[in-house]
Amino acid sequence: MFLVHANTMKKKWDNWGIGLSGLCLIHCVTMAVLPLILPLFQDFFDLWFHVLMSLFVLFTSFNAFAPRYKAKGWQLPHWIATFALFMINLGLVFEFLDHHSFGHLFTIIGSLSLVLAHIWNLKHPY
Repeated sequence: MFLVHANTMKKKWDNWGIGLSGLCLIHCVTMAVLPLILPLFQDFFDLWFHVLMSLFVLFTSFNAFAPRYKAKGWQLPHWIATFALFMINLGLVFEFLDHHSFGHLFTIIGSLSLVLAHIWNLKHPY
């Protein structure tokens, strides 16, 4: 009974993670291209928005991957997600240091990796 509930909750968190990571990816690509066309949008999303979203991504990822960890220990999606969260936060550090090109690059790599980890977590039940 508990395993069925945990699997349902994992799917819910994975779906949230895929959706949010996809939105993050769209945001990163848009914010990298849009300032070339409309300079007004460069400062629309400031650093605090990214800090809050990073915390939300961390919370969502923990809830999506924790049931698998409790059942099986460290597996491939955990390593991918750990790498992805590191890259997202590294991008945040570069944004803070005003190196926006590197910040966008690391965040995009992290977002893509996190989407892959969530998809793998959904497709391969424990």
